[in-house]
Amino acid sequence: MKLRFYFDEDSADRALVEALRARGVEVCVPFEAGLLEANDSDQLQWCIRNQRVLITSNIDDFHYLHSEVMRQNQSHSGIIAIQQQSLSIGERMRRLIKLRSALTAEEMVNRIEFLSHW
Repeated sequence: MKLRFYFDEDSADRALVEALRARGVEVCVPFEAGLLEANDSDQLQWCIRNQRVLITSNIDDFHYLHSEVMRQNQSHSGIIAIQQQSLSIGERMRRLIKLRSALTAEEMVNRIEFLSHW
Protein backbone atom coordinates (compact mmCIF):
# COMPACT_ATOMS: atom_id res chain seq x y z
CA MET A 1 0.00 0.00 0.00
CA LYS A 2 1.17 3.54 -0.81
CA LEU A 3 2.12 5.90 1.98
CA ARG A 4 -0.54 8.35 3.09
CA PHE A 5 0.75 11.49 4.77
CA TYR A 6 -0.34 13.67 7.66
CA PHE A 7 1.48 16.98 8.18
CA ASP A 8 1.52 18.38 11.70
CA GLU A 9 0.97 22.11 12.15
CA ASP A 10 4.70 22.89 12.14
CA SER A 11 5.24 21.37 8.72
CA ALA A 12 1.91 21.84 6.92
CA ASP A 13 3.14 24.26 4.28
CA ARG A 14 0.20 25.00 1.99
CA ALA A 15 2.29 25.10 -1.20
CA LEU A 16 3.90 21.75 -0.37
CA VAL A 17 0.56 20.11 0.46
CA GLU A 18 -0.99 21.40 -2.78
CA ALA A 19 2.02 20.30 -4.85
CA LEU A 20 1.86 16.78 -3.42
CA ARG A 21 -1.89 16.54 -3.95
CA ALA A 22 -1.46 17.69 -7.55
CA ARG A 23 0.81 14.67 -8.02
CA GLY A 24 -1.70 12.23 -6.59
CA VAL A 25 -0.29 11.96 -3.07
CA GLU A 26 -2.88 11.51 -0.33
CA VAL A 27 -2.25 14.24 2.26
CA CYS A 28 -4.12 15.37 5.37
CA VAL A 29 -3.49 18.43 7.54
CA PRO A 30 -4.61 19.25 11.11
CA PHE A 31 -7.54 21.44 10.05
CA GLU A 32 -9.02 18.61 7.96
CA ALA A 33 -8.50 16.06 10.74
CA GLY A 34 -9.98 18.30 13.45
CA LEU A 35 -6.58 18.51 15.14
CA LEU A 36 -5.79 22.22 15.11
CA GLU A 37 -3.75 22.98 18.24
CA ALA A 38 -3.81 19.31 19.26
CA ASN A 39 -0.84 18.09 21.24
CA ASP A 40 1.82 15.92 19.61
CA SER A 41 0.63 12.71 21.27
CA ASP A 42 -2.94 13.19 20.04
CA GLN A 43 -1.69 13.81 16.52
CA LEU A 44 0.43 10.66 16.56
CA GLN A 45 -2.50 8.64 17.94
CA TRP A 46 -4.71 9.96 15.13
CA CYS A 47 -2.07 8.87 12.61
CA ILE A 48 -1.94 5.42 14.19
CA ARG A 49 -5.73 5.02 13.97
CA ASN A 50 -5.83 6.33 10.39
CA GLN A 51 -2.67 4.61 9.11
CA ARG A 52 -0.95 7.85 8.20
CA VAL A 53 2.74 8.65 8.17
CA LEU A 54 3.27 11.73 10.32
CA ILE A 55 5.45 14.47 8.83
CA THR A 56 6.96 16.93 11.28
CA SER A 57 9.68 19.48 11.93
CA ASN A 58 9.24 18.87 15.65
CA ILE A 59 11.94 16.21 15.67
CA ASP A 60 12.79 15.99 19.38
CA ASP A 61 9.20 15.62 20.59
CA PHE A 62 8.24 13.04 18.00
CA HIS A 63 11.43 11.07 18.52
CA TYR A 64 10.47 10.86 22.19
CA LEU A 65 6.91 9.77 21.29
CA HIS A 66 8.31 7.16 18.92
CA SER A 67 10.43 5.78 21.77
CA GLU A 68 7.38 5.70 24.06
CA VAL A 69 5.31 3.81 21.50
CA MET A 70 8.14 1.28 21.07
CA ARG A 71 8.60 0.95 24.84
CA GLN A 72 4.90 0.11 25.18
CA ASN A 73 5.20 -2.59 22.48
CA GLN A 74 2.82 -0.68 20.21
CA SER A 75 3.35 0.49 16.66
CA HIS A 76 2.84 3.56 14.49
CA SER A 77 2.67 4.13 10.76
CA GLY A 78 5.97 5.98 10.55
CA ILE A 79 7.39 9.44 11.09
CA ILE A 80 9.20 11.62 8.58
CA ALA A 81 11.32 14.35 10.14
CA ILE A 82 12.09 17.52 8.22
CA GLN A 83 14.56 20.03 9.60
CA GLN A 84 12.92 23.45 9.40
CA GLN A 85 14.28 25.78 6.76
CA SER A 86 16.76 23.17 5.50
CA LEU A 87 15.10 22.33 2.17
CA SER A 88 13.08 24.33 -0.34
CA ILE A 89 9.44 23.41 -0.90
CA GLY A 90 10.32 21.88 -4.26
CA GLU A 91 13.10 19.80 -2.72
CA ARG A 92 10.84 18.62 0.10
CA MET A 93 8.23 17.60 -2.46
CA ARG A 94 10.75 15.69 -4.60
CA ARG A 95 12.18 13.87 -1.59
CA LEU A 96 8.76 12.94 -0.20
CA ILE A 97 7.74 11.54 -3.58
CA LYS A 98 11.02 9.62 -3.79
CA LEU A 99 10.53 8.20 -0.29
CA ARG A 100 6.91 7.30 -1.10
CA SER A 101 8.06 5.49 -4.24
CA ALA A 102 10.77 3.58 -2.38
CA LEU A 103 8.88 2.43 0.74
CA THR A 104 5.51 0.79 1.22
CA ALA A 105 3.23 1.56 4.13
CA GLU A 106 4.23 -1.78 5.64
CA GLU A 107 7.95 -0.95 5.38
CA MET A 108 7.41 2.43 7.02
CA VAL A 109 5.80 1.00 10.18
CA ASN A 110 7.71 2.06 13.33
CA ARG A 111 10.37 3.92 11.35
CA ILE A 112 11.64 7.45 11.62
CA GLU A 113 13.04 8.72 8.34
CA PHE A 114 14.91 11.99 8.00
CA LEU A 115 13.96 13.67 4.76
CA SER A 116 17.48 15.07 4.47
CA HIS A 117 18.68 11.48 3.83
CA TRP A 118 16.47 11.14 0.77
